[in-house]
Amino acid sequence: LAGACRIACNAGYGDCDANASNGCEVGLATDATHCGACGNACPATRVCSAGSCICPTGQVVCGGVCVNVNTSANHCGACGNVCRSGTCAAGRCVQAAQLALGADYSCARMSDNTVRCWGYNGYGHLGNGSGASRSTPAPVADFSGVAEVTAVSRHACARMMDGTVRC
Repeated sequence: LAGACRIACNAGYGDCDANASNGCEVGLATDATHCGACGNACPATRVCSAGSCICPTGQVVCGGVCVNVNTSANHCGACGNVCRSGTCAAGRCVQAAQLALGADYSCARMSDNTVRCWGYNGYGHLGNGSGASRSTPAPVADFSGVAEVTAVSRHACARMMDGTVRC
C-alpha cells in the first residue's frame, strides 16, 4: 500500500505478524515456522538452523524425509538400503543367528552378537529393566559380544566371546 509504514528489522529478525506493536518478533535463524524468511515453514521432520530447514542431528534426508540411517530398516547405513530382516543396528542390517526359547518368552542372538528378547516379562527375563512384556524383539541392555544364548523357564544366560557367562 502506498504510504504504509513497515518496520525495518535487524538482520536475522522479521516482523512476520505485521504487528508494529511487537516489532521484529521472530528470530529467522531458528524459528521453524519462519525459517530464513517470514512464512517459510520447515517440514515436520526438520528443524531450523542458521535460517535453513535441516534434519535433526544424526539424521539425513532419504526420499524427502529425515531418517536415522543407524536405526532405519528402510535406510540402513545409507538411503535405500533395506534390511530384509527388518532390523538395523549401528547402520548395519542384522538378523537372528541363534534362537533360545523360554517358557513364555524368546531370545535371539543376532548376527552382530547382541541379544534381543520378546514375550512375557513378568519376572524381568527380557533384560530390558522394565518388567513390561513385548510382542517384538528388543535389545537386551549391555549384552554385546555374545557367543551363545540359552533360555530356560524364567531366565536367560549368555556365553560371552571372552568365555564369561552373564544371566
